[in-house]
Amino acid sequence: MAGATLLDSEAGRVLLDFSRARLLAPFMARPMTIPEAARYARSSPSALAYWVRRFVDLGLLRQVGERKPHTYQAVSAEFMVDLSRTAPLDAVIAQMNQPGTDRLSHSITQQYQRISEDWMIRIYVDDNNLLRQELVPSPFPTQAALPEEIRQQLPLDTFGLIRLNRRQAKRLADALMAVVLEAFQEQSEDQNDDNYFLHIALTRDTPPE
Repeated sequence: MAGATLLDSEAGRVLLDFSRARLLAPFMARPMTIPEAARYARSSPSALAYWVRRFVDLGLLRQVGERKPHTYQAVSAEFMVDLSRTAPLDAVIAQMNQPGTDRLSHSITQQYQRISEDWMIRIYVDDNNLLRQELVPSPFPTQAALPEEIRQQLPLDTFGLIRLNRRQAKRLADALMAVVLEAFQEQSEDQNDDNYFLHIALTRDTPPE
């Protein structure tokens, strides 16, 4: 099927909501009944039935044939949403990244809880007179006081500003990508090994006004 450009703002807003779009996704792959699609979408058939009716009303989904149980298929395998008719770009990007951000935060929290159940937050001004916050286990007064074996278990949850020219930034981005690609090529095939959530971002810093 050819891609469909969505001009209806309500249909666009629904598709931009990942929790709703994933309910439509099975029908974008092939015609399915509601119980079939519910298994793929990890939803209850009753909850999905409501959204099937909603998708039909919005013109995103259509019934295929008259046999029962009814089979449905998305009107296209690909949709293009015109953001000028739906939502501001920053809100859309935040919404698109939210599932990954939530998963990353959950994983970081679990890692901290494996180290200690009791945490304190240290608030201080660093040598550059910048306000900092960091989590420290309550038995220890500072992060530096943690035993080495515990500090090695802390997740790589950090961000910071670094002053680079464009050439340096491009070189850093290429180096990071090379490391990531190497890790993917060498990843373990043992199903008993752990999965690690990776998030890398390198952007020009433009604080909001």
